[in-house]
Amino acid sequence: QRLPSRHGIPLSMAAPASDGILDTIATMSSVDWDDRIGLQAKWTNAEKGWKVNVEWKQTPFGAGLFAAEDIEPETVLRVG
Repeated sequence: QRLPSRHGIPLSMAAPASDGILDTIATMSSVDWDDRIGLQAKWTNAEKGWKVNVEWKQTPFGAGLFAAEDIEPETVLRVG
């Protein structure tokens, strides 16, 4: 039995707020999937559901996500 999907992503995994991102990825003609930080820069952090300030940086292990502010315990970091 196949689950309903949109752009190959099961609907149960796609949050309504992410519909714009899904539509954009599905219609992008040239994406450098190896440029992880460049890909992250295509949308704002708010569009990606981040509730705190974060920034992407290159590390010796690849792209890394770092807090760009002090974060109190039990803070919701991201929704979606």
